[in-house]
Amino acid sequence: MFLSSIGGIAGAALLLVSLFSLTIIIERCFFWQSTIRKQKSLSDIVIKNCFSEHGIMENIRENDRGHLVTIIAKQLDIYKMDNLEELNEDLDLSLKIIEERLKKHDSVLATIVAISPLLGLLGTVLGLIRSMKGLTLTTLADSNLSVMAGISEALISTAFGLTIAVVTLIATNFFRGLRRGELRKMRSLAKTVQRKYIQDRYITVKS
Repeated sequence: MFLSSIGGIAGAALLLVSLFSLTIIIERCFFWQSTIRKQKSLSDIVIKNCFSEHGIMENIRENDRGHLVTIIAKQLDIYKMDNLEELNEDLDLSLKIIEERLKKHDSVLATIVAISPLLGLLGTVLGLIRSMKGLTLTTLADSNLSVMAGISEALISTAFGLTIAVVTLIATNFFRGLRRGELRKMRSLAKTVQRKYIQDRYITVKS
């Protein structure tokens, strides 16, 4: 009875998929909230201390050291750059690491978007098969009940699968939009660091 109310076996699978999708979406929402909220303050710290003697990480609180900006900070703190080319290589490496962090769970969400309608279609087929089997029963009342249960199961699984796919697709595209914006900010931060390095070297050489 319970399986039939959620769309049969396919509905049970979709329920697990929906919980998995919801968990990832909630985790990504918390990630983006923390990332956006602390973005400016940490970027200012990096720009202010990127070539200071004390380093950058000493000026960043322990709770903020998992932020994306600190990836650039840690890379700059490894050692002092001897030339602009070396600095550019380190910043490029940091941006690649950041991009990978931003893409976390993207492939999983894309897979959920793809398989949810298919599982819903599977539930539709199984529900219709159940309806067809119900037509072979001798008692008319039992036949009608079985047919209606099969059709209900088919419709529930179809709607369930499409709903999961639509919600997950919206969340995926929303996160991709945030990722593009975040990468622009990180590239802008990298360019600011490069300009500061050139200015500091120019002042040092001139003096």
